[in-house]
Amino acid sequence: MKKQLVIVVTLLLILLLIRRVFGTTITNITRLLPRHATKTFPSRNKSQIEQIVVHHTAGAENQTPKQVATYHVGPNHVCDSGCPGILYHYYITRSGKIYQVNELETIAWHLAGQNTRSVGVVLAGNYDNYPATRVQLKALNKTIKAIERKVGRSLELTTHRGECPGCTQCPGDYLQAQIASV
Repeated sequence: MKKQLVIVVTLLLILLLIRRVFGTTITNITRLLPRHATKTFPSRNKSQIEQIVVHHTAGAENQTPKQVATYHVGPNHVCDSGCPGILYHYYITRSGKIYQVNELETIAWHLAGQNTRSVGVVLAGNYDNYPATRVQLKALNKTIKAIERKVGRSLELTTHRGECPGCTQCPGDYLQAQIASV
C-alpha cells in the first residue's frame, strides 16, 4: 500500500512539474460551441496567415466562450441574422485559461478586410475599465507562440484598434497599452 502511495504522489509531483515548466494548456473546444444552423465560415491555408489581432470581449470578466459564441450566432452587431460561429480563434479568460474556439484554417470574421490574413485572439473582460491580469498576458504570450509554431513562422502582432484606428476602442485603453509588453 505504501509503495502505491509513493508512486501516486511521485506521479502527481511530476505532473505538477510538467505543468509548471510548460505552463497552461490550450483546450480546443471548437466542436463544443454553438454554430449557426445554416451559415459556415470560409476556409484558408495556414500559409495565408500573416498576423495575430488582439481583441477584448468588452463584457463581464467571467464571460465564457459559450456565451460569446451564443451572442455571435444570434443576431448581433456584426451579423443581423447571426454569424456562422464565434468570431475569434482563441479565447483567454481572466484566470489565464486558453481555449481554441476555431481552427486556424477558419476565416473567422473578427476584423473587416483582414480576416483571411489574421488570427483573432480575444481576452475576456473590458479593458477600457481595468488592465488585463498578469496571467492573462502570460497566456496571450503562450498563445502567440503556439500559433506561430502551428503556422511555422513569426507573425505580426496587432490589435483591432491598431488595424482600424477610429472605428473601435477594442481592445480597450489598458490592454492596448499592455500589448507592448507581450
